[in-house]
Amino acid sequence: MIKSLGEKYTPLYFLASLGNGGLAVSFYMYLNFMIKPPNVPMANYDVIFTALLKDISISSNWIAVVLLAMIYFSYNHI
Repeated sequence: MIKSLGEKYTPLYFLASLGNGGLAVSFYMYLNFMIKPPNVPMANYDVIFTALLKDISISSNWIAVVLLAMIYFSYNHI
């Protein structure tokens, strides 16, 4: 990580981080709408992986894609 940006700083650094963080959160919201967790307000580990491993279908594939997208954008955000 660059310690002293000096004159190399541009506002795009902030905007890129903001965009990646927002996309990570939006994919988590998509996951909440896809799974519809019972008796809890938000999807947690147990609900997500139960839905992921329940059966091999198109919805399980989409859950895996959403999880990978969340990991990717979270990593880019940091």
